[in-house]
Amino acid sequence: MLAMNQALMLKHLWRILQNDGTSIWVDWIQHYRLRNSTIWTFNGATGSWSWKKLIKLRPLLQNGVCYKVGNGSSFSLWQDIWHARGPLCLSYPRGPALTGLPISSLLSSVLQQDQWRWPASTEADIAEIISQLPPTNPTTSDQICWRNSAGKFTVQSAILLIQPATMQVQWHGLLRDVWTADAKGGSWGWRKLLRLRSALLPYIEFKVGNGDIFSIWHDPWHSLGSLIRRFPRGPSRTNIPIAAKLCGDCGRRLELASYHRYGVH
Repeated sequence: MLAMNQALMLKHLWRILQNDGTSIWVDWIQHYRLRNSTIWTFNGATGSWSWKKLIKLRPLLQNGVCYKVGNGSSFSLWQDIWHARGPLCLSYPRGPALTGLPISSLLSSVLQQDQWRWPASTEADIAEIISQLPPTNPTTSDQICWRNSAGKFTVQSAILLIQPATMQVQWHGLLRDVWTADAKGGSWGWRKLLRLRSALLPYIEFKVGNGDIFSIWHDPWHSLGSLIRRFPRGPSRTNIPIAAKLCGDCGRRLELASYHRYGVH
């Protein structure tokens, strides 16, 4: 649930970055909250509780977005993350003073056609900035893309960013409890949730694949529902452990077991 909540919050930050003029809320944020800063350089210590929660997600957002430099007319020279070092005003606070380019400068101020044109400087900070400049495409506009195949933000892609697919999510234990737990125990909210099981089940389809996720006894993959609730002595009658998955040898043993007289086949 945390990943889902964070992904939905990232959607708001993505809309602020896009700033396409279709949202009154985004316009308000740009003019009254960010003002002369960007989402990357805004002081997150001020504002409402919800705004502070959004700002704290900036590191996640930065991992998901990609700034593609075009003609430089949209990106802030010092405050956007078009550079590998992030906002240059944070990485190189003396940058504006060393170059004579104010904090409000656009990236186009150091671009001429397809070439970078930075003010001459012998300062190490400026040399380091120049050594890591990205390629440009002056025939296109600047673009902010999401790091997926479509280049567009989706909640699903944000969840994968927050919680990679390689990370094992322990949903199964929770689901097992949902289908087999005693509705008389636990908190009031938990009891209310469990009472909705019978109403929820007709709308859920358990599609059996290789069986490595579903529990033989707990999950309602069978037309009879959760087998452990229907046949409490099933595990002992078939010698198939209560924690067994539907896959492999346990699945074959269930299919061949004499327990089929109860309809488990």
